[in-house]
Amino acid sequence: MILKDFSWCTGIEDTFIIERDPTTGRALDEYELTDHYRRWREDVDAIASLGVDSVRWGLPWHRVQPAPGAWDWSWTDQVIERITQVRGLELIADLVHYGTPAWMPEGFADPDYPRRVEEYAAAFAERYRGTVAWATPCNEPYTAALWSGARGDWPPHLRSDEGLLRILFQATLGAAYSSAALSSAGIKCAHIEVAGGARPEAGSEDPGLAARAELECARQRLYWDLLFGEVDAGHPLRGYLEEHGVREEDISRIALARAPVDLVGINYYPQWSFLEYYRDGGGGIAARELPSGAAGLELLCRDLGARYGKPLFVTETSWRGSSEEKVAWMGDSIAAVRRLVAEGLPIAGYTWFPAMEMIDWAWRSGASARPDGRLHLGLWDLERRENPAAAAYREAIGGSR
Repeated sequence: MILKDFSWCTGIEDTFIIERDPTTGRALDEYELTDHYRRWREDVDAIASLGVDSVRWGLPWHRVQPAPGAWDWSWTDQVIERITQVRGLELIADLVHYGTPAWMPEGFADPDYPRRVEEYAAAFAERYRGTVAWATPCNEPYTAALWSGARGDWPPHLRSDEGLLRILFQATLGAAYSSAALSSAGIKCAHIEVAGGARPEAGSEDPGLAARAELECARQRLYWDLLFGEVDAGHPLRGYLEEHGVREEDISRIALARAPVDLVGINYYPQWSFLEYYRDGGGGIAARELPSGAAGLELLCRDLGARYGKPLFVTETSWRGSSEEKVAWMGDSIAAVRRLVAEGLPIAGYTWFPAMEMIDWAWRSGASARPDGRLHLGLWDLERRENPAAAAYREAIGGSR
């Protein structure tokens, strides 16, 4: 089965940063923290109860390949069978969701990462060909580059523009190689990236703020631009890339891989996907979240649809707040997608993400705003109690068929 003209979807948060924070001793294996390793049957059945057609679900690479050349598919076999065979859902399988196995401590910066992840993708494709029709080689490479290469929170803890680009290029090359392996087995590739934008502070004529916002917008598109072979001499980031150590051969290597892109997946969160740049008290440039609502989603879909000419899929959206606020955003975002479809934009689906609430990434370092680290984005809490947004999603899906 291949995704229909329009598919309703949800998913399980699957970030895997298994290196322990040196201060707190905490790792960020979301399946462990949300008890999904134990309650996976219940979770799959809950998702199926919504009436969705598809589900985003990721493989824990660190468990599937505990050592180079060693494979353990025993747990993933069970879950994938329940998703695809028992419940009849289309699986969009995340192969990499930020983290790598412990034997690759430098993560994306490991020189062998692109070929290692290609090997993993090929093993996955060989095992699940004919069962899994879609896969995401790497979820949100730009987010990975920010957290691992610029902010230093995740391995290999780089903190520079050079670090950001090193991680992004490694992740992108790995995704390109993986895509070829998946495609050769008949598995289609959904390339999913954070989608947002930036602007200078309203009313500002500060050229420094405008330049910083332009840089951010261009960096958020860089993963897709590289895959589509569009980073030529006239690309807006060409000077920035050269200044920070990117070589022509780094760009060419990705372009020559000719990664198949069957779907452009858009991860959009209305409360924080857009940024506004301003001058702080010391005169430096700082950023704050710029709530952007349904207008932001529509702007992004039109822009990305025109830019890449591929089917789009809203692969993540949600709301951090009360159940009433979740339901309101669900209604607004679904209405926005329907308007875009009515315009003729090729949108293949909509995803409320995640289905179960998750643990805030900042909990790993002890910086979460909530002591228990819970991030209330889902349709169920960690005790598997359903909130009103689940019923609203069922109704939206049921009313659309």
